[in-house]
Amino acid sequence: MRTKPLLFTALAAIFRGVAAASEPSSTAWCFIGCQLAVAGITFGGSPSLLVEGYYAYNCQNELLVHSTYACTKKYCHDEKQWEAGLNYMEKTCEEQSFTLLDGNVDAIANVDLAKVVVVETGDLTQYNSTAIASDDTFTIAYRTIDEWYSQRQYHQWYSKAMYIFWGIVLALGVGANFASWITSRKVSLPNVPEDSSVPRKGPANKIWTAIRTHILLPATFSKSCSQSKLGATLPPRAETLIILSFIIINVVLCAVSYTAFPGNAYYAQTNLQTWRYFADRTGYLSYANLSIFFAFGIRNNILIWLTGWEYPVFNRFHRWVARVSTLEAVLHSIGYTAFSFTFGGYADYSASFKQEYWYTGVIATTAMSLVLVFSIMFLRIRWYDFFLVLHIVLSIVTLVNLFYHTKIFNGEYNGFLWPCVAFWAFDRAVRIARVCFHWAFAATLKAPLEYDTEGNILRIDVTNVFSRIAPQGGAYYFLYSPFTLFGWENHPFTLVRWQESSSPSLPGSPVIDNEKTPDEKVPQNTTIAPISSTPSTRYTFLIRPYKGYTSKLAHKMSKTTNKTFLYEGPYGHTPDLSTYTDILLLIGGSGISVGISAIYTALATNPTARISLVWASRKAALIDSVLARELKCAVETGRVHVNAHITRSSDAHIRAENLTEKIETVRPSVKERIGEAERESAGRLAVVACGPAGMMDDARKAFVEVLPVARGQMELFNEAFFW
Repeated sequence: MRTKPLLFTALAAIFRGVAAASEPSSTAWCFIGCQLAVAGITFGGSPSLLVEGYYAYNCQNELLVHSTYACTKKYCHDEKQWEAGLNYMEKTCEEQSFTLLDGNVDAIANVDLAKVVVVETGDLTQYNSTAIASDDTFTIAYRTIDEWYSQRQYHQWYSKAMYIFWGIVLALGVGANFASWITSRKVSLPNVPEDSSVPRKGPANKIWTAIRTHILLPATFSKSCSQSKLGATLPPRAETLIILSFIIINVVLCAVSYTAFPGNAYYAQTNLQTWRYFADRTGYLSYANLSIFFAFGIRNNILIWLTGWEYPVFNRFHRWVARVSTLEAVLHSIGYTAFSFTFGGYADYSASFKQEYWYTGVIATTAMSLVLVFSIMFLRIRWYDFFLVLHIVLSIVTLVNLFYHTKIFNGEYNGFLWPCVAFWAFDRAVRIARVCFHWAFAATLKAPLEYDTEGNILRIDVTNVFSRIAPQGGAYYFLYSPFTLFGWENHPFTLVRWQESSSPSLPGSPVIDNEKTPDEKVPQNTTIAPISSTPSTRYTFLIRPYKGYTSKLAHKMSKTTNKTFLYEGPYGHTPDLSTYTDILLLIGGSGISVGISAIYTALATNPTARISLVWASRKAALIDSVLARELKCAVETGRVHVNAHITRSSDAHIRAENLTEKIETVRPSVKERIGEAERESAGRLAVVACGPAGMMDDARKAFVEVLPVARGQMELFNEAFFW
């Protein structure tokens, strides 16, 4: 006996589309198997398949419907299967404005199987009475339905696994952030006992130190984390482990749970079945990952606040999830291409391009792939504005075409797509709101520009701009130049909050009794004057001109000393240094923007901490300039120890009259500085690092090496430049 159901191949092709429209429970699969089995039998009567169409035929043709009931009674022995099947078929008919004929359990129970004709596979006779398929035909039909819907369940379960995975990762981040917040609330320097420098050697502390040393803090391999290798960077080890786990899970879920068998009623060839299941699986996973990388890629991300992770962390997750999603989209396209060629050859493949779902899928996959290509680090750094515009345009093209790609499923997959639109729209709305807030409340939008040619530093003084607002020093703002050809371009710069030296005492500095001698220690109950936006408080963007936007700003100095900006922010934050006994700042070049804000914040909130600034720069003129202005007031407090390193020997002869510390002409040994700071620490050491990639990697590596042997507590605040 032939097991290949040749008679109902055409009907099965139609039925596949109907079966995909809604998801029946597994209890209904036997009933649906009967529908598929009797679909191979030719029935007379009205309505007919060819005249009235598929739904009228399946819902109203008495012979077909009663034959389905007879098959159900013979092969489905549980009345729950009957009820589930009837409910599913009734719903399907109602969605198409039809009523299922005799849609009740009694209609099945009253069937007299003795009067029913059994039709063998291959019988082309037209029947004008109730008939059912043979055992072999039903077995094939039921197994086909079982595998079809089992595959769809796998697709859906595995898609949900993406959300479960990231839900677990984020839950761990939120929990750790909450625990850190609780711990920080318990730490208060004025109440630290005299023996606070004695390290805790308990098992829990040792385990936590080992986790930080070997998992959370180090680079993935060696020391390279911020530095580019082969045109790319690797994130810290903990992030790499998360990303690698995510990739492995996706690879495994794309490769498992496929069952193909000869004679399948939909696709008789096993390779056809495998290609179809694989194409659907990768399509599901690609769709599931879409909303995840959209959520991770926005600036105004509530997850940043919940987890305490910086934007670069989520941006790296965004990139890797996007890469996986794009690769799955490509595999989805390859799978359907192979399926089409195997099913009908080149003729079937070329004809597919006339179908909307097909060519919109091709456009979407191509757009996603182009985003991936143009997002490589080399292009991002050199043509950032071009990359940004192209990124947005191609993302919109992708989403629009994906809506059309799955339109044939009547919105079944829109649940994957609308969150992407929502995340993007929310982020844009908040960004516009931030700009409008500063526009509405700023005293002026014009800011004076000053370009220091010797130090190669551009200053944008926004003190008057923020005179009515309490801006956040150390955070970064995106600056727009609205009255330019490309007014939508925006670039992030760190806002520096500093004090002018004309102030007799630094707000936030210890209020010291004049009768005390300089050698006396500041008492633990020293009062702190809160920082307020007084005339002595200044707000400045310190910018190192490079190619592109910043170079244009420096060039503007030849034409005007004032420029109108729009401001979007604040983003990020200044490290909380209020509970540390010692603070070491490792700064390279223009990273001093972070260092200045951190220093003044520490002076204002931490009355006893010893602050050491190690600053390396190619140009002594830059150090001279900043020490004479932004850092002068901080240095005059006597609490900030500055050690400057000029890394270009030709500039070593330059000195600043106000500089009391020695300038060294060699690069600082980051490891020695951290080790020295740890040995001299009175209890809790904070290391703040901001500078070029090499310096940041050195700081990370040195910190990880010192951490296991540290006597007290140590914390690394890695404020790396990020592309």
